[in-house]
Amino acid sequence: MKKILAPLIVFTFGLFLFSAFQFAFASSITQGEYAIKLAEKLGLGKDLSIDAAIAALTKVEIMPPDGFKPGDYMNPVIADEITQAAGKACGKGLLAPLSCKEVDAIVRSLNEELELSPPSAPTPPPPPPRHPASPAM
Repeated sequence: MKKILAPLIVFTFGLFLFSAFQFAFASSITQGEYAIKLAEKLGLGKDLSIDAAIAALTKVEIMPPDGFKPGDYMNPVIADEITQAAGKACGKGLLAPLSCKEVDAIVRSLNEELELSPPSAPTPPPPPPRHPASPAM
């Protein structure tokens, strides 16, 4: 019984961690749905289809390096790539009616709304206390 129980516990714990890891980093929105929301928020069209939204974003060079994969789910890494692409597109003047500050705010706001912001870096621990006998620096 013990020979079976230990591997079963390890397997169950691993499965739990795997599903929690995926949940923490995957979104419930697809790249196609994200493209629609972003294109509309940037004023690139209204009531867009997935293909039209991706085409509008691609025309102004806002896309992940590997292109949009409409059926794949969004994650913070892809959202960050799109944020960077939007900044570059704005810098080239491809989103002329909007300022770069506005574009950045729109993209970051959408990412936060959809919980696609990259996780913040952990705060480093404080330095160990100095030993009273050690010389002051």
